[in-house]
Amino acid sequence: MTQLFRLTVAGMVVVAFGMVISLTPFGMALEENAGLHLLFKIRGKRSAPSEVVIISLDKATSAHLDLPSAPRKWPRSLHARLINNLIDRKLAVIAFDMIFSEKGSPEQDHIFADAIRNAGNVVLEEWLKTDRLFLQKTIRQIHFGRKIKICGYV
Repeated sequence: MTQLFRLTVAGMVVVAFGMVISLTPFGMALEENAGLHLLFKIRGKRSAPSEVVIISLDKATSAHLDLPSAPRKWPRSLHARLINNLIDRKLAVIAFDMIFSEKGSPEQDHIFADAIRNAGNVVLEEWLKTDRLFLQKTIRQIHFGRKIKICGYV
């Protein structure tokens, strides 16, 4: 065998092994916890673009407002008020990087849903299970009355 052929076969074996490992829970965790962290470390710190504004809803904010430490437990009307204040600033997108997993009061949920509907540019996070089932269907979001299409591995 030639040197080039052996190197090619060795490379293909390494690629195949990597692909198989990446499909396992261990491989996915390795990619998320080590690989992604390493890429950000290599890239280095970058400042956010001037047109991006991040509003931090953290423990310091909770203490200042005398609210529960987890912003997802705050009254939804407070999040609605934030959305309404941001609408006036003509933002392209308003994104919440938090999961509203606990039910709020129906009145609070309604106020929040109305603010999201009126803004028309709010993005909410969704917690997805990590089962490897292919899902393709159209679902209807009950609170906001919009149809969305989900297609992919969840």
